[in-house]
Amino acid sequence: MNQSYEKIQKRIIVPLIFSLAILLTVSLLNLFLFNREQLRREMDQEIRDFHELFPQQIDIEARFLAEQSLAVKNNPDIQRAWLKNDRKALLSAAMPIFADFKKRSLTTHLYFISKDRSCFLRVHNPSRFGDIIDRWTMNKAANNITPAHGIELGPFGTFTLRSVHPWIINGVLSGYIELGEEIDHLTPMFNKALNLDLIFLIDKQFLVREKWEEGLRMMSRKGDWNQFEKSVVIDKTIEEIPQELLPIIEKDPAMSATSTFKLRQSYCSITPLFDSGCRFVGKIIILNDISKQEAYLKKSLFQQVLIVFGISIMMIVLFYRYLGQIDTVIRISNSALNSELAGRKRAEEMLKDYQKNLETQVKDRTEKLLKINEQLEREIGDRKKVEKELKELNENLENRIRKRTVELKKAHETLMRREKLSALGEMASSVGHELRNPLGVIKNAMYFFNLKKDSLEDETIKESIKIINNEIETANKIINNLLDFTRVTSPVRISLNLNHLLREALKKSVIPPEIDVVEDLCDSLCPTAVDATQMTQIFLNLIENAVQSMEKGGKLTMSTKVSKANVVVSISDTGVGIPKCDLEKIFEPLFTTKVKGTGLGLSICHRLAEANNASIEVKSTEGQGTVFTIKVAAKKNN
Repeated sequence: MNQSYEKIQKRIIVPLIFSLAILLTVSLLNLFLFNREQLRREMDQEIRDFHELFPQQIDIEARFLAEQSLAVKNNPDIQRAWLKNDRKALLSAAMPIFADFKKRSLTTHLYFISKDRSCFLRVHNPSRFGDIIDRWTMNKAANNITPAHGIELGPFGTFTLRSVHPWIINGVLSGYIELGEEIDHLTPMFNKALNLDLIFLIDKQFLVREKWEEGLRMMSRKGDWNQFEKSVVIDKTIEEIPQELLPIIEKDPAMSATSTFKLRQSYCSITPLFDSGCRFVGKIIILNDISKQEAYLKKSLFQQVLIVFGISIMMIVLFYRYLGQIDTVIRISNSALNSELAGRKRAEEMLKDYQKNLETQVKDRTEKLLKINEQLEREIGDRKKVEKELKELNENLENRIRKRTVELKKAHETLMRREKLSALGEMASSVGHELRNPLGVIKNAMYFFNLKKDSLEDETIKESIKIINNEIETANKIINNLLDFTRVTSPVRISLNLNHLLREALKKSVIPPEIDVVEDLCDSLCPTAVDATQMTQIFLNLIENAVQSMEKGGKLTMSTKVSKANVVVSISDTGVGIPKCDLEKIFEPLFTTKVKGTGLGLSICHRLAEANNASIEVKSTEGQGTVFTIKVAAKKNN
C-alpha cells in the first residue's frame, strides 16, 4: 500500500516540474526578446537624433557666421578701404576683427571678393589674391544676390562651412564677403552629446594625395591613404575601426540612402555625405556601442533565472512535502479502516459468544478514531497557520514593491525635470541668438530714424518711433531673460549682509507712488556667504512681480530675521494673489499667467537660489496677496 501511494506522489511532482520549466523558459525568453527589442529601438532613436541634429547644428553655425559678417560689412574703416581698392588699408582694418573672431569663435577664413568673383584679399592668408572663386556657395550668392552657406570639401581633405554675403554699400552691390570655419569640432561634440562614434570617409577621386597628406601635417593628425582602396578616413572618434566593418567600407562607396545594421558589439548606420552643391563626396559611419547594455541585459537575465529557479525549487519542495503529508494521512486512515473491518468481521462471527468482548473492541476502535480525528484537526490547524504566514509574507512583499515603485516614480520625475530644463536651456539659447539678429537690424534702422526725428513735423511719426524703441528694449529684455536662464554661472560667494542687498534692489526698482513700501529689517542680521549679483537679481525679480500684482496700489513689505542657522528674507504684497492650482507650477520654465511675460523670471530665481545653497518658497491667497520666503544659511564664525 505504501509503495502505491509513493508512485502517486511522483506522478504529480514530475508533470508539475515539467510544466513549470516550460512556463518559466517561455517567460524568460519573452522577457529577453522584449529587452533586446527595447535596446534596438533606443539605439535607432539615438542614430535618428544625429541625422536630425547634424543639419540643425550646421544652420546654427551658419547663422553665427552671418552675424559676424554684419560686423565686417558695417565697419566704416573697412568700407572706405574697400571703396578705395586699398588692399593694405583693408587688411589693417579687417585683421583686428578677424583676430577677435578667431579668439571668440571657430572662424578660420575671411575673404573679400570682387564683383567679378576674383579674390581681392584673404585676411587669413594675405599673400594669396587675384584668383577666381568658383565654389557653389560663391556662385549661388552671386547669381541670386542673396546670402548663401553650405559645407564644402577643401583641398586638404577637410570640410569647411562657408557663408557668402553680398556687400551692398550705398544701395549698390560692391562685392562679397565670405567667412568660413572648419567643422571638425562637430565630431567630438556629437560623440559626447549622443554617445555615438563617428567615422567620416571621403571618396579619393575628390582628393589629391599630396594635398591631403600636407593637411594632416598642418593639423597634426594621423592618417593612412592606403587603408582603403576607394575612400580615405578624414575624421573619426575611435582609435581602431572594427574588423567586421572593414569589408563593408571596402565596397563601392556610392550610395543613395541610409542603411542600418547590427554588428557584433554595436549598431551601425551608414549615411551618404553630400557637399553644399548636392554632390556625393563620401559617407558617414555612425557606430552605437551596445556592449555595456548587452552585458547588463545578460547579467539581469541571469539574476532573474537564479531568482525564478530558487523560487521554483522552494515551491516544488513545499508541494512535495505537502503531498507527503496527505499521503501519510491516507495511509493511516486506510490502515485504521482495514483494522476496523477485520474487527467487525470477527465480531459478527463471534457475536453470540463474544458480545461483551465486541463492545470492548468497538470502544477501543472508537478511541483510535477519535485520536485520528484529533491528529487530522492538528494537521488542518498547522496548514491554516502556514497559509496565514504565507499571506503575511505576500502582503509584506506587496508593500515593499509599492514603496519601491513610489521611489522609482520620484526619481523618474526628477530626471525628466532635469532633461526638460536642459532642453529648454538649449532652446532658449538658440532662440535668443536667432532673435538678436533681426533686433540688431531693427535697432540700427531706428538709429537712423532717431537722427532724422527732429526734422520730422508729424507728431504721430515721432510717437511711433518712440513706441518702436520701447518695444525693442522690451524684446531685448526678453532675450536677456532667455540667455540668463541658459547661463547661470557658478556663484562668487563673499560675506554679505542681506539687508544691504535688499536696499540696493529697492533703489534699482521702479515703485509707483500708489504702493507703500514697508521695511522690517533685522538690525542684528547675521552675514551670509552668497553671490551679490545673483542674490540682487532674485530680489529685483520678486519686487518687480510684487509691483505688477498691485496695479491698483497696495503695500509692499520686505522683512528679514534670523531663524536657527538661517537668514530668512520675506517679500510680500497685497496684490491679486496666485491661484492654488498654479502654485506648484510657478517655478517651472515658460509657465506664466501674465499677458506679457516669458515665464522665466521665477525659474531663474529658483536656479539662482539653488546655486547659492538657498531655498525659495511661496504662499499665496487669491485676492489677499503673496509672500515669497528665501532661506539662506548664515555664515559660520571661525
